[in-house]
Amino acid sequence: MAVTYTATINRVHVVGDQKVMDVSFSANGSYATGGDTLAPASVGLDVIDFIVFTPDSSAGAGTPSAVVWSWNSSTGKIMMYVQGTAGATNTMIEANGATITTMGVRCLIYGVA
Repeated sequence: MAVTYTATINRVHVVGDQKVMDVSFSANGSYATGGDTLAPASVGLDVIDFIVFTPDSSAGAGTPSAVVWSWNSSTGKIMMYVQGTAGATNTMIEANGATITTMGVRCLIYGVA
């Protein structure tokens, strides 16, 4: 099952022609290779231009704790990276198949409504 993101919109800012959504997500499911799609409408936008993620350590049991989130604007997907294999030189790898259990992530989403 792909990761399901439940959005809570904390604040909405308007900067020029952009809306900036301060959003907290609760993520659950199994991370799919290549990322998980985020529909702009799910956060009150028509188009997502980019997302800035802020780490949040609220992770459930079995969830990777060292996570880096990123936005792939060409595919419209949220990407998740975790620490590579022990002994690797601090590499981050895509979290293919990682189970996510009630993990929180907060971000600023810039876009147009």
